[in-house]
Amino acid sequence: MQDLLKTEKVQAIIGPLTSMQANFLIHLGEEAHVPILSFSATSPSLSSLRSPYFFRAALNDSSQVQPITSIIQAFGWKEVVPIYIENEYGEGLIPFLTNAFQEIEIRVPYKSTIHPSANDEEIVAELYKLMTMQTHVFVVHMTRSLSDRLFTKANEIGMMSEGYVWIITDGITNSLNFFNHSVIIDSMQGVIGVKPHTLPFNRSSMDSEGFVKMSSTQQPEDIADKYLKELVHRNMIEIVTRKEDRRHKTCRMPSFLHDFFFQKSEVIGFIHAHHCRANCTPIDSTAQLNTDSPADQPNTDSSAQNNIDLLAQPNNVCLSDVCFKAQTRGPSNEKINELLKTIIDRRGSRGFVLTRVLDLEGAHRPLLHAKLGKFLSNLRYISLRWTGIDSCPKSIGDLPCLETLDLKYTNITNLSSSIWKAKNLRHLLMNEVSIPKPSSSKQSSTSMSNIQTLTGLRIGFEDPKEYGLNRFTSLRKLGLTCHSRSSVEKTWDCISQRNKLQTFKLRSRDHQFGQPLELVIPDNLTIHPSLSNLYLFGVFGMFEVRNLPQNLKTLTLSMSKIKEDPMPELGQFLPQLNILRLFADSFVGEKMNCLGGGFPKLRVLKLWTLETLKEWIVEEGAMPELEELEIRGCEKLEKSQGLERLSHLKELTLTNMKREFVDDVKQNLASVDRSHILLTNKFKSSTTLALCIPSHVQHIISVIRPFTRVYFQCNAHT
Repeated sequence: MQDLLKTEKVQAIIGPLTSMQANFLIHLGEEAHVPILSFSATSPSLSSLRSPYFFRAALNDSSQVQPITSIIQAFGWKEVVPIYIENEYGEGLIPFLTNAFQEIEIRVPYKSTIHPSANDEEIVAELYKLMTMQTHVFVVHMTRSLSDRLFTKANEIGMMSEGYVWIITDGITNSLNFFNHSVIIDSMQGVIGVKPHTLPFNRSSMDSEGFVKMSSTQQPEDIADKYLKELVHRNMIEIVTRKEDRRHKTCRMPSFLHDFFFQKSEVIGFIHAHHCRANCTPIDSTAQLNTDSPADQPNTDSSAQNNIDLLAQPNNVCLSDVCFKAQTRGPSNEKINELLKTIIDRRGSRGFVLTRVLDLEGAHRPLLHAKLGKFLSNLRYISLRWTGIDSCPKSIGDLPCLETLDLKYTNITNLSSSIWKAKNLRHLLMNEVSIPKPSSSKQSSTSMSNIQTLTGLRIGFEDPKEYGLNRFTSLRKLGLTCHSRSSVEKTWDCISQRNKLQTFKLRSRDHQFGQPLELVIPDNLTIHPSLSNLYLFGVFGMFEVRNLPQNLKTLTLSMSKIKEDPMPELGQFLPQLNILRLFADSFVGEKMNCLGGGFPKLRVLKLWTLETLKEWIVEEGAMPELEELEIRGCEKLEKSQGLERLSHLKELTLTNMKREFVDDVKQNLASVDRSHILLTNKFKSSTTLALCIPSHVQHIISVIRPFTRVYFQCNAHT
């Protein structure tokens, strides 16, 4: 290695995977004056070396000590036994853990070490030794492969039963996706894991903050997506969850980068996290305000008011992003309302004049000032999602820079036509909301031509052309609710002319009771150039598969009441289909057959509440790429033939299905060794289940935040 460093003139070493490898390379790096960068060496002992040539781009394991200690203290356990791997990685955390336990008078009567090369007999021998002790609370810190065998053996000898507590460190928690699924399901029920947690990243606010460089040839959303892909490629952003079509759903910064940049951002005054505590300092120079509600932090009325006063001091500069972490209802939201009032009342101060983002998602029923749109003229992004509010100020339409208004999952049913005056509006997200048709003014026409996303609009009985739907020339995503067949038919005519439209959601339902009305599919959609995602709610007298767009990739049907088996034609005439969702009563026949060669690119299939379905056959060669299958509430489905032929199937979810059907599926899959499939069987009650969380568990949740997210898994035996 030393010869290589000299002869090849190495300038940097990247990637010692383990703490043991890093420990060895650190000394070589010091001798050769070559920097070493590790993305995965986490042992706290490496920090003690204080080498100027070692850089760690991963969280130090000692950062988990406080949340683990908080869990144990909150439950009142007085003795704990750590079980760790006998090497640099395992031994590095233990001194920090035991010292933390001693500070809160928790005894560590024994430390259990397991050698990296220990065989199953040696692991079992050590577990039997632990069984003889009075302490049955264990903290496990080791590699994934060793913990896999440890929990398998612990389950076999009865140590995963009631009376035992198992807590795993983030090294294991972060690796659960790589475990054998049967180990997690059979041997790790009830295990508590800690892992780093950072808040999800909002791409829409990237656009609104002005971080996207505009182009005359590309849309800002496309440029932002390009930026995001580049950040993911550079490992600066992590994709946390994906949608069924594999597009990103939520993302975040890696914990070590989040902590580094957040600290630096606070130092230079770019961001301020206001916790509504009495010891909070004033904002001297900030670009963003992230406010934790008093529900998240201890607070008194006087301290809260003092801190609200601090937020708008005359010397403060631009606060471009104001968001709240308020997930619960109650008196805490009164403080949010006070802050909103302060923003409006002191709008002339430099503190709030350039606010661009107002994110109130999850804040329960905030009070919005009637003249909000007149006072905060630089707002570009407003999210009221999950707030439960009943109305939206008319003045929002006066915002000249507004680009995104999110009203999803609120109680708003009507919106003022003034919204069409927002000439830069690009994304309007709603749920079954009526808006008077736009005026013929030039201002309204400008707004309508810019809109790319318009979802949850209820046009009722109106003629969509008279409403002005043909003036929305840039639409990519559209969701409409119609109350008559005439309105539906005329809507299809408009859709066929929207060449940029990619996603369309149509509900045909009765105005008074919401029952599904008749739907038809015209024959002029077949060659639509861009429509790839279609959601249809309504009854088909005749389901003409051949009239669907040939390039369709996602199809969702609900309440369609199709009598003839649609699967043969869907599989034949929609060769590009990736996702198929058949929801409640979309098919009302008794037998469904997927023919060989059908659905060549289908990856996701969901069959929900097909109450009449009794038999489902999958022929050889059907759905060769299927990866995810969910069958829910098909209570009469007695048998399925051919599931074992789905060679690419990775995840099978059965919900509220007969026990006989579940056992039959398990038997068929076992007969052809499909052990790699994650089979989940769930039972969901139609009644509301109230969970009374003990006070000590609530304490855990408040103590651990923001380092870790706690997962509680409950099992119900039926």
